[in-house]
Amino acid sequence: MKTSILGAAAATVFAATAVHAGGWWNHPDNGQSLVGTWNVKMTPYVCATGLPVPNATFDYIVSFHEGGTLTETSANASFQPGQRAPGLGEWGRAGRGVFASRAKAFILFTTVVTPPAVPRYVRGAQQIEWEINMKGADGLEAFGPVTFMDEAGNGVPPSGCVRAVGTRL
Repeated sequence: MKTSILGAAAATVFAATAVHAGGWWNHPDNGQSLVGTWNVKMTPYVCATGLPVPNATFDYIVSFHEGGTLTETSANASFQPGQRAPGLGEWGRAGRGVFASRAKAFILFTTVVTPPAVPRYVRGAQQIEWEINMKGADGLEAFGPVTFMDEAGNGVPPSGCVRAVGTRL
């Protein structure tokens, strides 16, 4: 009994020291590990022109987990409260300091609008694909397409592209 208590205490001290010494996400690839949670600023843009959508930047949080899965959520004010679920996805290394990811979130209901306005989002899903470039150990830049789909899986507006700049939480 005494031995297991001492072992648990030693493991706790070791874990606390490892986190304090620079974070459990440190990786032998010169700090180029994506694993961890990131604060991100997302800026939608027109894919064909590269021009940003005016007044559309929003906050986003994404966690990249060991083993290649991810969890994300958006603070995009153009969604109505409760309209977009958190997203789940996958990621992997594409090169030194370069990664690729794909996440999908459900759009739970069509935007409520007053006729004759066209709804901004329809019930279905949103998929975000990124090429991610590390900027040191605690920064990233990413870009890629954002596809909205109706319940049948057909692409619908406002599909486009997004640029992202993030810092480790």
